[in-house]
Amino acid sequence: MAKSGGASTCFSISLCVLIFLIIAALAVAIFGTTYYTREKKALSIYKETKCLVTNYTQINKTCVSETCTGSGFLRTCRKNSKPCNLQFYAVQYNITNQTVDTTFTGSGGPGSNSFNHTYTCYYRTTNITKIRWDWPQPRTYLIVLIVGWSCFGVFLIATIGISIFFCLRKNSMSYNQLP
Repeated sequence: MAKSGGASTCFSISLCVLIFLIIAALAVAIFGTTYYTREKKALSIYKETKCLVTNYTQINKTCVSETCTGSGFLRTCRKNSKPCNLQFYAVQYNITNQTVDTTFTGSGGPGSNSFNHTYTCYYRTTNITKIRWDWPQPRTYLIVLIVGWSCFGVFLIATIGISIFFCLRKNSMSYNQLP
């Protein structure tokens, strides 16, 4: 009987670990899929141009976010505050024989010394006033997507395999103990 209890405990622990890994891999896979899809779409709707920065403003403020745990009446929320900088750029750029002036909030841009300098930027072809500083990079998210779904599949197959192994082992032990 002691062997059976040990095997049962081992099975329970293995199953719990694998279920945790399945959930973690699924979360990574969904994250990768979501961001890959977004960045892949952005590749087709953004075009490169040169932006002249006509104004730059940085506002230092405290950003507040809320973290909640639990559910129902056991749900508790906590506010977190941290310093953050908002960067506002006014830019001017030419596309198809017209000059576009726009202001936008952008991180990862050229920064405070950018006034009256020209930088590579990307405008959205479906809304020419939407600008971003960085070119979409779906490859990074493709790697995350592949790793996430691969791990999900491996852990799922391992869970099924271990479950079958322990069920067969339990049945064979029961069969061998018959009088």
